Amino acid sequence: MKRKKVRDASLIQDECLACLAFFAYRTERTTRSELVKILAQTTRLDEPTKKESREGWWKFKFDNMHFAFKQLEGESIRGSTMTKTDKGGAESGKGVQENIKKYALNYFLNDFTLCVDLARRALDAPLPVNLDVAIFGDSDGLSSHSYLSPGDIQVMEEASPEGVLKLRQHWYLERDSSLPRKAKEAFIIKYGELFCEVCGIRPVATYGHPLVDAHHKLPLSKYSENGKINTAPSDFSILCPNCHRAVHKQEDCDINEVVKKLNNSGIVFRKL
Repeated sequence: MKRKKVRDASLIQDECLACLAFFAYRTERTTRSELVKILAQTTRLDEPTKKESREGWWKFKFDNMHFAFKQLEGESIRGSTMTKTDKGGAESGKGVQENIKKYALNYFLNDFTLCVDLARRALDAPLPVNLDVAIFGDSDGLSSHSYLSPGDIQVMEEASPEGVLKLRQHWYLERDSSLPRKAKEAFIIKYGELFCEVCGIRPVATYGHPLVDAHHKLPLSKYSENGKINTAPSDFSILCPNCHRAVHKQEDCDINEVVKKLNNSGIVFRKL
C-alpha cells in the first residue's frame, strides 16, 4: 500500500522549489508562465484545491521570492546573472519572508545540495524534462555546483523516511554537503578514473559524462545505532545510478548481493 505523502507544514520544501524555479526564469532558462502552469500540475496535489487556485499560489509565491531576491539582481549567482527589473515583488507576511530568508534562500546560497533535495520533495509528479533541467540543472555527478544526481536523491529519500527534519539533521551532522563530490575526486586520484564498483561501467568513456553516485557504505539510517556522526570520502562507494538503486533494494544495502546477481546473469541488453 502506497504511503500517503506528508506535506511539510512549514512549507520549506515548497519554498525551496519556488526559490529554484524563480532563479530559473530570472536567468532566462524558462518562463514564469510555463512554470506556474506546470508546477500547478505537479505540486500540492494532495490538497483538495482547484488547479486555478494552485496556479494563484505559485504566482504569489514567485512574487514573494522576487522580494527576497531583489537585492541580488544583476549579480552573478551559481554562474548565472539575474536580470534586473523595476518590480519589487510582494513582501507577504513577516513570518513568510523570515522563513524564506532563513531556509530557502539561505540553503540556495550556502547549501545547494540540501536546497535541491528539499525542492524535489515538494513535487508530487515528475516535471517535463526541459523544466527539470531548467530548475535543477545538470546533475552529472561532478558538477562544480554539487548538484545531487537522481540516484543520490533516491538514497536521501529512502534513508530519511521521516522527511525534512531528519534530513536537515543529517546535513548538519555531516557539516559538508560536498562530501559526495570529494569522494568521487578521491576515487579518481586512487584509480585514475570513475567507474561503478558493481558493474564496472566507465561512464566518461561510455557517455562522455561522469554519471556516477557516491553511496554511503553504512546506510544513513544506521548511523545513530553505530555511534557514527561524521562522514568521510572513504565512507562512500562509487556506483552507477542503476546499480545504486539496485543496492538500495537489498537488505542493509548489501552491495555484494547485487554483485552476485550480475555475476550469475550479467547485464542484459536489448539490441538497438
